[in-house]
Amino acid sequence: MILWAFDHQDIKRLLRFRLYEDDELPRHVLQNRNADVVSGFLASLLPAELGMFPLELSHHDKVEEILELCQLRTVPVEPWRWHPNYSYNAEPRTIASYIDVESSRQFQAVPFEDWIRYALGYPTESIQWFFSQHKQLHDIVSAHLDLFPGDEVPDQSNQWVVGYIIRPIQELFKAHLTGLPSMLKKLSVLALSFERKYRTSAEIDWSAPFDANPAYLNDFFAFREVEPLARKLTHIDAKEFSSLSVQSFVEDTAALRSLSGRWHLLCSSTEECCRALPEMATFFKSCICVRIDI
Repeated sequence: MILWAFDHQDIKRLLRFRLYEDDELPRHVLQNRNADVVSGFLASLLPAELGMFPLELSHHDKVEEILELCQLRTVPVEPWRWHPNYSYNAEPRTIASYIDVESSRQFQAVPFEDWIRYALGYPTESIQWFFSQHKQLHDIVSAHLDLFPGDEVPDQSNQWVVGYIIRPIQELFKAHLTGLPSMLKKLSVLALSFERKYRTSAEIDWSAPFDANPAYLNDFFAFREVEPLARKLTHIDAKEFSSLSVQSFVEDTAALRSLSGRWHLLCSSTEECCRALPEMATFFKSCICVRIDI
């Protein structure tokens, strides 16, 4: 079990994603671990500017400090802010835009880590709040449409969320067979992908479900040695380039767009891996060196 192991990064990632039903479990385990182990783990988490003061805490307080540093802080919830304005006749597109902005705000308030917990069946307050706010939207719109007999009341089901993000996460866990430490690393990378697509993006594409199983990420984790990965990437490039011609670049053909999109995915996946797992930068540098020699 990771909480009883000695890899600080694995423990940190497990505490971050909380892949356990009982939130008291890590507290109980860490309180019962060797004092030197707990002190060493805390020291690995502390920024240099804090100095040694936290290491002088009691064993109990060190455990609490570890949990504070590794786990997400609860984000204050905000109620749904959009309501129909009866004082003017806004265009349907304008109303839809207001609702989309508010939906995006509510969705972006939910951390990726909470979607993981909810997808695995663990109680998650932020998701319940998110659903309650969309239930409120349904009630607002229904009350408004009641003023106009004949208009259809929209479905209040949350099934769109299941297909949009929950099911992709569940399928990821079903397909992953290489152990919890590897899964935690993959989740750390996917968290950056989620951040880029949904939390920092100017506009959310509600028609494109979250890709929890990108091809390149699987390759990066599947190959333990550099050379097999380098050879696979080189083979794919050679195959795609063989279908191109000078005219492909002149006319911007589908084949060229496919290659460009694949390279963009490769670049973004590599960047996210290096940001989430800095130790992988050396792996990728070695892969580049091997590809040059192939």
